[in-house]
Amino acid sequence: MHKYFIPAIALLCIASVTAENLPTAIQLSSDNVAQIQPKAPDAIAGIGDWLLSNGTLCATISDLEHESGLAPWGGALIDVYHCDLDDDQWPFQHALPNLDKDTPLTPIKILGASNSTGASVTVTSQGYGLSLRSMYQVDIENPTQLVIDHELVRIGDGTAVTMFGFLMLHPHLSLTPYSISTSDSAFSQGFRFDALDRQDRLAMVKAMNPADVHVLVGRTPLSPISYGIQLERADLVDEDGESRPLPRFQLTDPTYSFQGVLSRPPWIGGEGKMGLTEFAQSRLMDVKPGETLKIRQRIYLGKQADVASATDQIYKGPVIHGELDTADAVIHFRDKDGRAMTSVRPGKHSQFSARLPANTDLVSITVKTPWGETNTETSVAGKQRKQLDIKTKQPQSFAVLPKLEPMRLVFKGIGNTPDPDFTDDLLGFHVDGKLLREVHATNYVSLAGIASDEFIVALRPGKYRVYATRGMAYSVTSTAIEVPPGDTVILNIDPPMREIPAENWLAADFHVHAAPSFDSAMPINDRLRSFVAQGSDVLIATEHNVLVDYKSRVLQLGLESSLNVINGVELTGMARTGTVPFTNGHLNVFPTVAKPEEFSGGLPRHEGMRLRDVYKNIRDTFGNALVQLNHPRLSDPLDPDGDNSYFEHLINGTGYDHNQPLNSSANDSLIEKDPTNSLRDLDFNLMEIGNGSDFESYEVMKQDWFSLLNQGEKIFGSANSDTHGPNQLVAIPQNFVRTALPFNEADFIESVRSGLLFGTTGPFLEVYATGPDLKRVESGGTVSVRDFSLHIQVTAASWVPVETLSVYINGVVHHQQAISRGESLVLPLNMEQDGYVIVEVTGTADQLYSAVAPDFTPYAFSNPIFIKNKHR
Repeated sequence: MHKYFIPAIALLCIASVTAENLPTAIQLSSDNVAQIQPKAPDAIAGIGDWLLSNGTLCATISDLEHESGLAPWGGALIDVYHCDLDDDQWPFQHALPNLDKDTPLTPIKILGASNSTGASVTVTSQGYGLSLRSMYQVDIENPTQLVIDHELVRIGDGTAVTMFGFLMLHPHLSLTPYSISTSDSAFSQGFRFDALDRQDRLAMVKAMNPADVHVLVGRTPLSPISYGIQLERADLVDEDGESRPLPRFQLTDPTYSFQGVLSRPPWIGGEGKMGLTEFAQSRLMDVKPGETLKIRQRIYLGKQADVASATDQIYKGPVIHGELDTADAVIHFRDKDGRAMTSVRPGKHSQFSARLPANTDLVSITVKTPWGETNTETSVAGKQRKQLDIKTKQPQSFAVLPKLEPMRLVFKGIGNTPDPDFTDDLLGFHVDGKLLREVHATNYVSLAGIASDEFIVALRPGKYRVYATRGMAYSVTSTAIEVPPGDTVILNIDPPMREIPAENWLAADFHVHAAPSFDSAMPINDRLRSFVAQGSDVLIATEHNVLVDYKSRVLQLGLESSLNVINGVELTGMARTGTVPFTNGHLNVFPTVAKPEEFSGGLPRHEGMRLRDVYKNIRDTFGNALVQLNHPRLSDPLDPDGDNSYFEHLINGTGYDHNQPLNSSANDSLIEKDPTNSLRDLDFNLMEIGNGSDFESYEVMKQDWFSLLNQGEKIFGSANSDTHGPNQLVAIPQNFVRTALPFNEADFIESVRSGLLFGTTGPFLEVYATGPDLKRVESGGTVSVRDFSLHIQVTAASWVPVETLSVYINGVVHHQQAISRGESLVLPLNMEQDGYVIVEVTGTADQLYSAVAPDFTPYAFSNPIFIKNKHR
């Protein structure tokens, strides 16, 4: 029998649940998953997970055995969406004692229940001497609301609970947080927040704001949604049933939002914003035996990507409605003291409507459009509805783009004209007074040369220099345009021409993200379009912790002749356990096969395991797939704990020391063999030497790579974009892989496995060895003679600067010289010892290169040619 009993009558009526609005709580199984599994951008629920529905709002809770977010187990809220729409953008929510993401409680039981008016799923979790009962509830009366009642009790000895709360992840502003207080508007921050530093307690106390509502605004335009998360109440109930309210607070960051409470009322203070006095007292607090911490959260589901979709369900005051002269806008409402109230996007026919808090008398209104701001204010005292028609006072201007030509068009403002931002969400998210655009701001448009391309864009009036580019093998063309106010101009620009033939080479990016990743909001179709515009050939789809089949999307767009896709996954270790107290970092695995009906598309288990155990699971699931260690040294300000960067901590907390041997105490965990299968943590195939535009990390990772090669580890280097949003360019850096044409996936994978590739941000590099008794040996191959010639050819498109050539022998510069694009070199070598040769080319970014590839440095590196002299 299945471990959870599902009544047969429930299975019979599943298909009609949504239509009849019947509340249900049911576990997904092979019998029902086809009918009720969510299919939205961020939906990951599959067989074994729990569906909770009232016919309007659907939510899923992960099964006990499924990894979810920060934990190697389930019991987490993983999907929240409209049942009749593919619009889930919910990431994860975790209950955390003491604001510590490393101490999530372990779920031990999940039960579902339903009747004619409502349904619930209850998760019981334990750990650290605590028991948490979280009941997720929906009903017919409140169709767009999910209520979560949490009860925390102490059942044994364990770490003192000073605070308790709930973490919602939204890295890279995949959802944009907005914070309000329904009890005291002085603490409503809107989209403006103080900087957070988890390592600085004083900064954390400063950022703890006594607000009670987070609105997470969705970004994916094809499935607009918003989530209002209200910490409705929090009480400490003693064994006699006496209840005392607890201080509530919120923390907000581009990466996460947190709602929390102190575990008991402070003895001194406790009113308003938490300060050092309250924080100091919290160090002495705990939940005692016989006490219960009762917390209620209420999630309001909105159908628009704005704040008002959620706050309209919370506020009880007057409604402002009306019409704008454009739909391309966001309207921000503040009270007479400048405090945030709500924000709304116009809907059909540019009409808008937003409810305000009760007792509102004067409203300050800011209308943001791509071409500027309009400010006004109005009185709403005593009114239930206020009609307001707003003119933005600025005629909109447009540019008509070329059709049916693949290219990326980069717009740069000339003189006083600013660069445009074609992906501005107009929300105005600020940290410490600075507008933070993260990975979303972009001044370019990607065209794949297909009928569904964007053909017109809005621009501020002004003068622009427009560059047309198509990636590393093509030229860059440019033209200047002037856009008058209220006018439309036709952009006439020559398409880029191929300058590098690159015969028998395929350009490939091994590290690409889109909306299915919990930290991205870019639709898959837009990602594919951007890839073709960059002139790349092979896209390896590597979403975080979910397997997605991109190949069907390529066919839908008609791009099968322009683009080859290999399905992969990025195994993203976020859990810290006794086995891996510093996480196991990030691994890309490809090729893979997605199983859509399973949790996260059939993701292999990886959380809380040593890498060698993860490799075993990869082999069991995908056979001999390639494994790439991602960004081992990436400098990421959003990751102060180094969770993403495995070589910063390994499993012992010391980090890899490339100045010491692998068998040293600092590094020896990498080579410890599993006693059953002899796998080591070091047994990955590829190491990501180049990641995005971070040239500083490239230099460090190169030294790590040299250190491993010097000790006989045959690991090949790659360079990838790791792109998430439009501001992070795809297919730069990327790899050129030597392979037979036309494209064959198996042949391509074998070329990568053999090291027949080089990484580049622009220069094209061909390196091989020859000799009297030696056939041509390319990267990844082995030279078996002492004397040979190293052939180096450096080419580049006309916009890519090339300056310096460096030849490394066993990690040390052996030869260095100035070089220009188009030059060739034959370097005689006499190798007295075994080892390897690697060639690198670098340049200095000039104005044109920086316009096309901002923040990047021109470089290329070969993979090693190995030397093993059998005559020695």
